[in-house]
Amino acid sequence: MPHFERVAEADRGFGNRLATRLFFPLLLVLAVVLVVFFVVFWTGEVSGDSMLPGLMDADLMLVTRGYDRPARGDVIVIDADSYESGDEGIVKRVVALPGDEIVITDSRAYVNGVAESGYDLLTLPGFRGSGTNMPAVVVPEGYVFVLGDNRAVSLDSRSLGPIPLDLVRGRAVAVFAPVNHMGMID
Repeated sequence: MPHFERVAEADRGFGNRLATRLFFPLLLVLAVVLVVFFVVFWTGEVSGDSMLPGLMDADLMLVTRGYDRPARGDVIVIDADSYESGDEGIVKRVVALPGDEIVITDSRAYVNGVAESGYDLLTLPGFRGSGTNMPAVVVPEGYVFVLGDNRAVSLDSRSLGPIPLDLVRGRAVAVFAPVNHMGMID
C-alpha cells in the first residue's frame, strides 16, 4: 500500500507543477486578448446588405479605435446617432478624401476623373434607382465621402453628404464570425 501512496503523491506533484507552469502563460495570453479586444479594437456587427458582397448581414468584425489617417478603400464605421439610422454604426467604404472631386455615373464613382477600383461592387444590371448618378462634389477638409459596396440599397454620402472625420468611430479590419466568413476586410 505505501507504494501506491507514493505514486499518487508523485502524480499530484506533476499536476501542480504543470498547472503552475501553465498558469502565468495562460494569464498573459488572456491579458493580451483583453487588451486587443478592449483597448486596441472594439467589435461591431454588420447590419443590412449595403456592403455586399464583401460584408454580410450579421458578420462580426474587429474595428480599430480611432481613425486619423483616412485612405481610399478603407471600410469604416460611422457614428449613426447623428443620422438617426437606428443602428449603432454605419459601415461604409471611403471613396474620396478631402480635396477630391467625386462624380457618380451609373453607380460607379469617379474620383479626380479616375474610376474606383480594387474591391467588388454589387450593382444590379439596369439599376436606375436614386443615387445612381451624382454631379461633381469636392470633399471639404476634415470630411470623407463614403459609399456602400451594394449601391442599390446603401445609405451613404449620396444622401448624407460628406462625413465629418470626427464621426468616424474606427476602421473595420477583419471579420471574426461567422467562422465560414472569417478574414481580413479589403
